Order: sequence, then C-alpha cells, then structure tokens
Amino acid sequence: MDGTGLFCLGNALVDLFADVEDGAAAALGLSEPVQHVSPERMQELLAALPEPSAASGGGAANAAKTASLLGVQTVFAGTIGRDSWGDFFEQELCDAGVRPLLGRTAASTGICLVLREAGGRRVIAACPAAALELKTGDIPPDRVRQAGAVVIDGYMLGRQGLGPESPVQRILDLAGEYGIVAVLDLGSAAIAAGCAGELARRCHRQGVAPLMLFMNEAEAWSFYQALEGAGTEAYWRLSAYFCRFTAPGPFPLVVVKRGALGSEVYAGGRRYQAPTEALETADSLGAGDAYCGGFMAAWLRGKFLRQCLPGECAALGNRAARTVLDAPGARLSRERLVELAKEAVALGSFRSAKKVATARRMAKGEGRVQSGLPSDASDTS
Repeated sequence: MDGTGLFCLGNALVDLFADVEDGAAAALGLSEPVQHVSPERMQELLAALPEPSAASGGGAANAAKTASLLGVQTVFAGTIGRDSWGDFFEQELCDAGVRPLLGRTAASTGICLVLREAGGRRVIAACPAAALELKTGDIPPDRVRQAGAVVIDGYMLGRQGLGPESPVQRILDLAGEYGIVAVLDLGSAAIAAGCAGELARRCHRQGVAPLMLFMNEAEAWSFYQALEGAGTEAYWRLSAYFCRFTAPGPFPLVVVKRGALGSEVYAGGRRYQAPTEALETADSLGAGDAYCGGFMAAWLRGKFLRQCLPGECAALGNRAARTVLDAPGARLSRERLVELAKEAVALGSFRSAKKVATARRMAKGEGRVQSGLPSDASDTS
C-alpha cells in the first residue's frame, strides 16, 4: 500500500445461513435473537441443520472485501483456526483481492450461524472461538504505516474495550503515531453507549488518531443518550447534536446509517445527506459493513485527489450496501461492485474545482449539504 489503501482489523468469522421452518430455532434451544454458544454446541447445531450456505464474515472483513472489489488496496488482520473453515475464510478474502494477515491458532475458526425462519424471524448463534485470540503482536506496524486509513470492527470494543493490551488500543496508537485516520464502526447500541464517553474524549483530544465513527440510527441514539443524558426525542435534536459534535472539523467525522432513509455524514459542523431507494429485503445482514467499505473507497480516492466530498462518499456507501441487499445471504455482488468501481473512477476523473458540479450530477443528486441546525427541525421520528 502507498498511503491510499485500507488496513482492516476485526473478528474473522464464517457466516453460515440456513433457511428453516418457523419454530426451528426454539426447537434447537435458541431462544434469543442473538446468543453466544460454545464450539461444541455449534457443532451440534450444524449437525442438526441442512447444509447451510457460507460466506466469510465479520464487519471489518466485509468492509475489506467491498473496498477491495471497488479497487482499493486492502489488508485484513485477524485470527482463524487451523481447520477447513479457516481455509475457506482465507480463500474468500484472496478471491476478493484482499491481502490476508491471518494468525492461526488451535481454536476452531469463528462461526456466525444465521437461522432464517419462513415467517421472517432471524435468529443468530455466534461462536467467535479463534477470533477472540487476536493479540496486539498480530498487528504489523509497517502495514499500518502504509495505509491511508484503518477500519476497526466495533465488536472488538465490546470484548476488550480500550485497555492497554487491547488490539483496538494498539492500532489506534499506531494510527495516531503515523497520522492515519481511524474508522470505528460501533457494531451495537450497547457498545455505542458503553464507549461513548471515551470515544468523545478521543475525538476532541490533540495528538491522537483522527476518528471517523460509523453507526446505525439505534447506535446513534445510544451514543447521544449516554453523553447528553437525554431520552429518545425528535430526530432533529440528534442531528443538531452531531453538527455541534463535529464542529471543530475536519475531524471527528460521524456517519449515521438510516436504512431505507439513506445515510448522513456530519463533518465540520455540517450535515451531508445521501438518500437511497427503499428496498424490500428479507435480510440486511452485512449491508452496513458494505456501506463502510464503499464509503471508505470513495473517501480514499477523494483524499488522493485532494477533493473529498462527504455526500459522494455516502452515496457510494449506499450503493455498495444495496449490492448486499440484492444478493442472498451476506454475499457481495462482484459484478455490481465492479460497475460501481468504474463509476467511482469516472467521478474521480472529474475532481477539479471546475468540474465538481458535474461529478455531483453524475452521482444523481445525492449528497445534499446543510449547515447548522437541520432544516427538518419539525421531524418527530
């Protein structure tokens, strides 16, 4: 990498998808929407199910594959087992053009089993196993130094937080040392609330890695409530808060993924909106990860060309997410992403002050910018 690539760090998991009848999850003893199980229990579950479809997974790995298929040099670091699922995970990364930096351990490769019942209910059983054995020594400083940005799986914050021996802390330290942007996709409302205070302090502290925070709407509310002590109010209050939060600029930058409503980017005290078309889908798993990969692919290209337009980054993120929504499982549509990559190159070729308006028109009008208090101040969503 030459300063324009992406270094991704996260849980290395294989996602397995099984379509089952209503009530099948309960019959297997899976009573919660999401539960963690032991490796032995996971083997029992797999033996009781029809052969599932498989894809390499984990938030940072999905983002890495998306960015790579969009033409970005990408590295992924994680830990897998010395087993066939580990081989499968590594091969999927290679097939997407990602350079894998994978430690191998005696533990089994992590698995995320997704049961999709006929009535639409989704139940997840997760067994991280080897993914939990990632250590600070597994992060090569020279690879981080060569990157244009690092992407960190937010679920790792829930496991080890930001303690001195945490891989997350290690990569944030390296990013700060080398002046590289660090991207945290928060992963869950609980993590957003639990880490809000520390992340807010880091966002406005001198001498640390500049931060981008990615979150969905539920995570954004949890982050806001943890810092402000406020309840769920009109959405414009949340939006106004992030305008204030990012006002120092150019960092921190906050991205809120709103599903069918598109996404919003808060940077330098402004809000940039990227609407999208609503899509009926049975499963959105992996769409947020693809969004992150698409957004960062556009951001890195804009950084290289010295013309970053947050709305355009968000627009490409929306389109990348849609390739997952259009496909079965959490699989990326390679053909669609290749087409998006061509579009990104076309946009990049117009990145002169003279032709930015043309580039925006090619982005189909996505990327409206508003400053200060949002115009939808009467929003009660």
